[in-house]
Amino acid sequence: MQKEIERFTFRIPNELLNVLKHEAEKKGVSNNAIILQILWSWVKENGKEWKYEKPKETDL
Repeated sequence: MQKEIERFTFRIPNELLNVLKHEAEKKGVSNNAIILQILWSWVKENGKEWKYEKPKETDL
């Protein structure tokens, strides 16, 4: 079963984007992959292991 993926756009300062691009290139991964790695690391370090469940139609 494939995970659902949602597009999300955010603004980022050029300096920070350049740092992320450089790190991604160094590791041989995409910009998206490096950002996801950072976000998952933050979630794990902060003890937030969530499993999102869609609301049931009866809850809407």
